[in-house]
Amino acid sequence: MWVFRIIVFLSFGISVGYAQNTRMELTVAAMQAGNASILGTGYQYNRGFALTNTVLARSEYINFQEGYGISNLPIGILHLRAEQSNRVYPKFQLTTYDQEMAPDDLFNQLSSGAFNIRYEVVNLQLYALKAGEYHNLIQLIAKSNVLFSDVSPNPTRFDLIIPRVVLPNFKTRDITLNINQLAYYRNGFTYQVPISSSVYHSVPLLTEFSCQSPYFNFLSPQSPTHQKYVDVSMLQMHGGKYINNTFFRLSEVSQFLWEVSDIPVGNRTTLNYGFQINAADLKSSFMHPGNYSTQVHLQVMDEGNPIINENQVINVNLVIPEMTEFQVSSNQVELAFNSADNYLHGVNKDYAGHLVLSKNGPFQVTVRSNSAWLYNGPNRIPASTISIGPVGNDPRITAVEQLSYDPQTLILSSTGIIDGSYNIRYSIRPTAAHQLIHVEKGRYTGQITYSITAL
Repeated sequence: MWVFRIIVFLSFGISVGYAQNTRMELTVAAMQAGNASILGTGYQYNRGFALTNTVLARSEYINFQEGYGISNLPIGILHLRAEQSNRVYPKFQLTTYDQEMAPDDLFNQLSSGAFNIRYEVVNLQLYALKAGEYHNLIQLIAKSNVLFSDVSPNPTRFDLIIPRVVLPNFKTRDITLNINQLAYYRNGFTYQVPISSSVYHSVPLLTEFSCQSPYFNFLSPQSPTHQKYVDVSMLQMHGGKYINNTFFRLSEVSQFLWEVSDIPVGNRTTLNYGFQINAADLKSSFMHPGNYSTQVHLQVMDEGNPIINENQVINVNLVIPEMTEFQVSSNQVELAFNSADNYLHGVNKDYAGHLVLSKNGPFQVTVRSNSAWLYNGPNRIPASTISIGPVGNDPRITAVEQLSYDPQTLILSSTGIIDGSYNIRYSIRPTAAHQLIHVEKGRYTGQITYSITAL
């Protein structure tokens, strides 16, 4: 008797993963267009012992998975279409319900063998596409579970990769700030940039800003060689999602400007930029007409990975023309001789705030008589009889001892002034008063002209 020992070696393999994964990496162009597609290959189908059969597809999840969590992207953005040889089957929207990938009929059904799946994501612009890796499992099974019917791989995994994107809508922009009203020197200047600014992004953003130089470049049309050093900190800037953002003074040192922590639907955040100069800074630093220019450098960066960033440049040009306001409080001055004492000691009259002027640059004020004489009918007295000067000791005013037909400097200033008020004294000095004793009595009149000019 022979005894046979039969030894059977059985091995069991357990593998985690999926034999066929399709990985779609979105480009920025696809994200902005709202759709993208990719062809998945290597799928196998066996109809089995059935006259007709087809493949059913359904999603394991309602939303794409992000790591171990659920994302905001619904599985409905994914459309599938079976392709085999020269035959392309209708596209359908993936759901959690079984759907036929091809007709279950004799003449249009899938043939046993290899087939492909066209994956297409659509309507991406309707969602906030946050950078990351998203996946979904798709069950592929034969509709009729008959002998030898099979679809592989099953399940299959679809990965959607959204890149880290930071894409501002401009690289360089020119901004002109027209400071063309003296009212700005009283109330301050604010300018909201009307040109649309935005960033297309898939990550939270952080932006810093700085200037290339600590001083403005200055060009004076009147004095091309004139040098003027104005610190860029005199100009303030704001930026961000809102109109009323916090203003920051410019500096050559990089500093925070704005951040955007959320990813909006459509991935485009509209930004608002603005500039301001307060009244005190205008009066202290911009009291000379000309063009003041600087470059503001913006660095828009991925908050989680600052290596991903985009640089922007805003060329800021402040245009300040020559501006003047000049008022004389009274258009008539009277000097009366009412007593003998007036002829002995002369007469004078003070006018408080008689000259009020604003000038955004160095200036001089001159005064002249329109005629060499003051007239009373056929009679006349010299205009030089009149003296014009300050009330009290005002170093800003230079006394004009004898008024003349030729302009004489009354006020000379190396800096501009806003709402400068000058008290003026009109007088006839004693020596001139003595000479009027024997002239015909009456009212002698003439005209005086004040002129202000830039230096």
